[in-house]
Amino acid sequence: MFFSFPFPFLPFLPFLFEIQYQKKIKKKLKNYRFDNILFDEYRFPLVPPEIFFQGSDAIINYLIDLLRFPSSSKQYRTKLTVLGSQGSGKSAMIQCLFPISDWFQSKGDILKTTYYFVLQGRSLKKFKRKEEELTLHKSLYLGEDYYELEIIKPYGILLRPLAHQPLPKIELYCKDEAQHAKWVKAFQRVLDNFSGDGLRNYQYSIETSEEGVLEEMMGPNKTLKVNVWDVREDYQHIYSYFEPLRAVYLILYDLRKGEQEIDRLSYWLTNLKSRLFHAQNLQEDQLFSVFVVGTHLGFPNVEPEWKGRKEQIEKIGETCGLKLHYHEVDCDQLKNISELRSGIFNMLANHSYLREGEIFPEQYLKIEEHIHSLKNRDPPVSIIQIRDDPFRSIPKFILQRALKFLTSLGECLYVDRPIELSSILIIDPKVLLKEYFKEHFDTFFNPTTTANPQRTFTERNWSIHNYDTTAQMQALMETFGLSFRLQPHQTLEKFSSFSTSDSLSDDNNSSNSWRPPSGIDSPSSSYVSSSPLKKNLHLNDKLILPGLIEKEKPPNFNEVWKEDRNGERESEIIFEFNKLPSNLIPRLTAHFHEFLYKDQIWSHGLIVKYKSMLVQYREEGRQFIAVLRGNDSSQIKEILRTTQIFLDEIISGHAGMKYFQLLRSPHFPNAFIPLSECQLDAEKPLNQRTLCCPEMNLPIQAEYLLWKAGLQDQVPFEFNLSNTFFCFCFFFFIFCFFFCFFFCFFFCSLY
Repeated sequence: MFFSFPFPFLPFLPFLFEIQYQKKIKKKLKNYRFDNILFDEYRFPLVPPEIFFQGSDAIINYLIDLLRFPSSSKQYRTKLTVLGSQGSGKSAMIQCLFPISDWFQSKGDILKTTYYFVLQGRSLKKFKRKEEELTLHKSLYLGEDYYELEIIKPYGILLRPLAHQPLPKIELYCKDEAQHAKWVKAFQRVLDNFSGDGLRNYQYSIETSEEGVLEEMMGPNKTLKVNVWDVREDYQHIYSYFEPLRAVYLILYDLRKGEQEIDRLSYWLTNLKSRLFHAQNLQEDQLFSVFVVGTHLGFPNVEPEWKGRKEQIEKIGETCGLKLHYHEVDCDQLKNISELRSGIFNMLANHSYLREGEIFPEQYLKIEEHIHSLKNRDPPVSIIQIRDDPFRSIPKFILQRALKFLTSLGECLYVDRPIELSSILIIDPKVLLKEYFKEHFDTFFNPTTTANPQRTFTERNWSIHNYDTTAQMQALMETFGLSFRLQPHQTLEKFSSFSTSDSLSDDNNSSNSWRPPSGIDSPSSSYVSSSPLKKNLHLNDKLILPGLIEKEKPPNFNEVWKEDRNGERESEIIFEFNKLPSNLIPRLTAHFHEFLYKDQIWSHGLIVKYKSMLVQYREEGRQFIAVLRGNDSSQIKEILRTTQIFLDEIISGHAGMKYFQLLRSPHFPNAFIPLSECQLDAEKPLNQRTLCCPEMNLPIQAEYLLWKAGLQDQVPFEFNLSNTFFCFCFFFFIFCFFFCFFFCFFFCSLY
């Protein structure tokens, strides 16, 4: 009996030995911190940069998976991200850069003849074979409102000209269903005027023989996989979850809108720089390239002279710390498209990860094949539980590591925070768009009437009573900004007690952020905390929906926030972000809705009342401004500490995001002074102070600014422009009085 005891456990011994082996490796290598090592000093050649920057544990786990599941094939892949506002021509640009072509049977007046067709943008070219070469037979322009699409069963496509267009019809016959579906989608995009969803993904494969530059770098008979993403401006926050370090970025702006669009480029480039802060530390390896492309060059109101625009945009790039490549194109006429395409592939030839190719664990590639099979199903699968088929047989810890890596490559979307989302995989991020979510809104919610007639935000009750499903859907919507759960009643003292400092710090980052003590929910636990949702809250949870918040201020705003303060002290502090977090006002409302004052909420601001203090929060550009009215200094500090804690928790979940605290100059309303400079100047003797207005160059008393920000209790002498002018007038009056007195006395003494 004693000798037979170990036998049932023998199958588990290899697994136990492997765990001990991993622990020994990690313990030995933990002394070598890979987090701060730059590529020019040392780098594992087998570790992709996405894994490298995740730290020691991620590097060790990836190397173990690579040894466990070796692969013989090298991978050549990159990502092309097209960013721009709505109407800038993103979908048309992708169609122009990656034309599709194939052989078809085309029916003429009598017979069906085989031709080679190329669709690039709105241009459809028809080639015929002549002596082993292709010669252009006909070229057609698929303009807006030129054709309508009809399906000929089983695999035919008919482009019928509209009644008012004297154009020939186009009749094509595909060889199979896959070719037919591919070309129907392509024609639909063109005839729908390239209207997009806001977040769309395409997969392209390019043979090195098609591009001489790639063939020189990668060698002959190689295939480059290009993962293309079309990202609209208002969906950047979703795309940032699976944005890679290595990619080519095309930032489009509409030349028809002139200076208005050029000014927006600094916003795009600043956001891009904050997301690529890791890759900017590299010296030898080039991982990304940034192109700025002006579109609609052929329109009449666009100036043909482009050198001035190029210099202006290059200066913006220098300010943002990015090297830019500038082009101007017209997608309708394919003007300068070939130059842009060549420029993109020339830059790809310099990317380090494409020189020798990369080897990924074989198990990761199999999981990727499963994901592609789910995408190609009819209908395609959008969200799946990771323990369902086809992932059921894969160990969970390997599956999670593979999904995180594939997410960084843009193949899927998997997040493990909050914990409710760690068991689901988002195959197609399109389901997170507001347009698609709205279609299925009634499936998840049961609208109920409320006593509040205001339409500023709507409260709804959960209609699904299965805890796991409800918690996952709730966490999914909060994570990606579709809705936020109103937190139970909570007080500001609960959060402000976490801070031990009475002063605010100036620089903030995710590594040194405030951390709440264990057992206490943080102000933003619904979207950054890994603790599960409470079961006793999920049945009657109420939500705030950002899409239903009014854009304009409430009609009675001026009655609530009066210009006449009746002697109340007004304090102001400004938090300027390098990139303002999305849905900041809805997030703030969800946590402090108990203090919302007279339904004063709009898309870019709200007013709350805490005890005797009235606080207005508002967004202006990249600034988040807090204005407080009240005379209680302790309450002012309490609210400011709470605001900083709230913002620190938000940026802790966004790599590269940070903010600076600013104070407004009393001499010029659009001039701002960093809080750290003000605090340092206040510590100096009076004869050594140098604090001045950055615009007017007039001296400012540091204590006065700190008092205006609510960080100092005592009212200092207001050494501002009005007091200076008053003193000047007073002393001038005294001088004139004595001058006149002595003049009169002297004049009278003469007589």
